[in-house]
Amino acid sequence: MSRRPNHFALSTCGRFVVERYEGDIYPNVMTVDEALARQRRSEEAAAAYEADFDNLRRSGRDAEAEHFRLGAALSLTIAAEIAEALNGATAERRAA
Repeated sequence: MSRRPNHFALSTCGRFVVERYEGDIYPNVMTVDEALARQRRSEEAAAAYEADFDNLRRSGRDAEAEHFRLGAALSLTIAAEIAEALNGATAERRAA
């Protein structure tokens, strides 16, 4: 089974989360606290997309609803990738 790459990784020192996509010259670097806030915003965005998806489906606008389902999936993927990267940070903090 192939696994898609996680675009987020904990820095070597464990104080930063680095976001890098293939072809990027400069990665996005954020503190662990910034990454936690981004994870939370992604989860909130996913919930809003899912609510809009449900409302559009109920009103019979399935084609439009699909865009919101995809937005929710993307937001949840970002949140999960950040959480996976932060698992290293929390394990490191517990060891300290």
